[in-house]
Amino acid sequence: MILGVWHRKIVAAVFVTSLVLVVLPSQVARASLDACTASISPQTVDGGTSNSFSFDINNGGPDNILWVRIVVPPGGYYALESGSSTSWVANISGDEIVFTGGSLQSPFDQGFAVGATVNIGAPRGSWTAQASNDPSGANPITCSGDTTVVVNNPAITVSNIHIANLSVDGITVLWDSNVAGTSRVHYGRDTAYGTDTQVDSTMVTSHSVRLDGLVPDTTYHYQIESMDVASNVVQSGDNTFLTPLNSTGVPTPVVAIAAPPPIRTQIPLKSQPTEKVPPTIAVTTALKGPYKLVPTISGQAADNEALASIDYSTDGGKNWLPADVAVGLGSKKVEFNLSPKIFRDGDYQVLARATDTSGNQAQTSLQKLVLDRLPPIVGSNVVTVGALSTLPDASGTMQFLAGVDHKITLSAVGGPTSVELLATSQDRAKILQVYSLTESTENGLWSGTISIGRPGLYTLVARATDGAGNITTRELSTIRVLPGGRIVNDKGRQVPAEITVYTMDKETNRWIVWDGEAYRQKNPKRVAAQDGYGFYLPSGTYYMQVTAKGYQSQVTQRFSIDAGASIHKTFYLGRGAGLDIGSLHVHAPWSVLVPSPPFGVANLTKGVVSPLVGSQMPSFDLQRTNGSNLKTSDFYGKPAIVSTFNTWSLVSQDQVAVLAGLSSGGLRVTVLAGGESLAKLATYASTSGLQLPIVADSDNQLVGQLHESALPTTYFLDRHGMIKKVVVGLLSKEELLKNVAF
Repeated sequence: MILGVWHRKIVAAVFVTSLVLVVLPSQVARASLDACTASISPQTVDGGTSNSFSFDINNGGPDNILWVRIVVPPGGYYALESGSSTSWVANISGDEIVFTGGSLQSPFDQGFAVGATVNIGAPRGSWTAQASNDPSGANPITCSGDTTVVVNNPAITVSNIHIANLSVDGITVLWDSNVAGTSRVHYGRDTAYGTDTQVDSTMVTSHSVRLDGLVPDTTYHYQIESMDVASNVVQSGDNTFLTPLNSTGVPTPVVAIAAPPPIRTQIPLKSQPTEKVPPTIAVTTALKGPYKLVPTISGQAADNEALASIDYSTDGGKNWLPADVAVGLGSKKVEFNLSPKIFRDGDYQVLARATDTSGNQAQTSLQKLVLDRLPPIVGSNVVTVGALSTLPDASGTMQFLAGVDHKITLSAVGGPTSVELLATSQDRAKILQVYSLTESTENGLWSGTISIGRPGLYTLVARATDGAGNITTRELSTIRVLPGGRIVNDKGRQVPAEITVYTMDKETNRWIVWDGEAYRQKNPKRVAAQDGYGFYLPSGTYYMQVTAKGYQSQVTQRFSIDAGASIHKTFYLGRGAGLDIGSLHVHAPWSVLVPSPPFGVANLTKGVVSPLVGSQMPSFDLQRTNGSNLKTSDFYGKPAIVSTFNTWSLVSQDQVAVLAGLSSGGLRVTVLAGGESLAKLATYASTSGLQLPIVADSDNQLVGQLHESALPTTYFLDRHGMIKKVVVGLLSKEELLKNVAF
């Protein structure tokens, strides 16, 4: 009996042990596969495209693979779209796709298709493939093999470089890039930029960098730079901007906020307020633009006691004027009409405000009024280097020196919201550089700096855009950019040197170092071995000296300049005194001064080639500051001089002073002002004591037809109204009479 029991126990134990031995290996095998490998195709794709990837999974055995997970490369650049495989079910969740319901036996392999979009900027990365012999994916192993994908991203490029929010001491630089990248701006007072940079490491395609701590009325050069995730770097060419000048010429100091001015109302305010409830006010005219004529704006106001005044602003609340019509003032309800006093095209921020008799106020929400009577039209311009005007030569071409800053100031009508200068190829087929101009809030003029680093022939075009989206262009002039002068040794290699310009002082009749700072130029000027140099010199008598360590110093003969000229002569320096020891030259501790070859200067010729020469004066009928009108037919019968003028141009003011002494019975003298109102010109004529009436071409219509290239431009007409000659620049009385076609 006992033996039987023990026999049954032993049999049971053997059975259980056998069962464990059978089951346990199976469970252990399920806990971990021996091996799997994975490969992917294709391994090279383009960024910004949708792709179908094929994963080949091989079972290294011995158990069946019952679960597969595929994970995209890290970084967030991939977006899973689909998945499929024969006899398997795909489930996408975030950055992974899981395949279940199938079975992959050893030693076979199977393909798994995965659809995914690869974003632009994705770096090289590896997919992860995992497998398990458990249907739930317990204890998965990571498959070995090459699952790397290389992404061909487009090279990062930048575009739409422009500026905004310009103040006397700050500016915002903006640009776009085709792929996400960092934002960096290098800036300084010349193309070396200095150590000033502003960096934003955020990866964006719309870039914005703020520069602060700038100096008023100063030209800054800047270069933008962006780097994508693959460390590809793109840099722009050189760009410029000109900070405005405030009334003091220095950054505006921080001052205490002044008390608000007393409220002025049509109905007297109560000496003691009786309530604190503000009135209500609403404009019933919905402003829709643009408008050719200033619209009448209507509205209503109400108060719990009485309304004292209705006024309005067209500059966002800085200045206020009383409403033209306000019926019901002194009562609880008022109907009002506004007729804004606006005479120039532009964008205006309109507000209406109500004040009750207790001094409580309320105002309407801001509305934009776009007055678009004319398309934007660019008018007269002046180009200067420091205080020296740059004028066209006899061919009508302006001579620029490579890398030298040229300030341009121009007028524009038609309410432009932006004015840009385009340096294009000579045929205008390709835009090579864009310069953004900034508008002065004091006088409405647009100013900026042009600096072209590569010698060649360019066309300078002004592009103006207004608030209604109208865009106009005007060709200003042809520019020939001259290469800088070089300092070269006897082997034809450039060497670092220093150049000093001396001028004859007219008062003392002695040679002194020319004051280049007055013309925003350095003198003496240090020239690096790889750089060129150049000077713009006003009228006067000069000589130049060049010194370089280890070389003979060189001095030019004296030379004279009549009306301003550019200097960019190349100097050839011989080795300095010393001793030759084999191939070694030991320099003497003294220097030798030698004269340079004859030094010629090409002075500017004031007369220019104009397409109008030989043609009739364009037809016009314009009003003058003396109240009379001037039309084309008035030029018949007498020779005439027409000279362009602006109240903001000092050189054209000087020309008008000379013209005032020429008016006689045998000669008609006309002063033509473009882009300025008749009222402004009449005020100038009255306060300056000018005897000549000024013709107001307020819309720049005649100035545009005359193809004016710079201020002042003088047109000489014969007694039949034919244009015989065009001269740019300031002319003396003798020069004027010399060109008159009597």
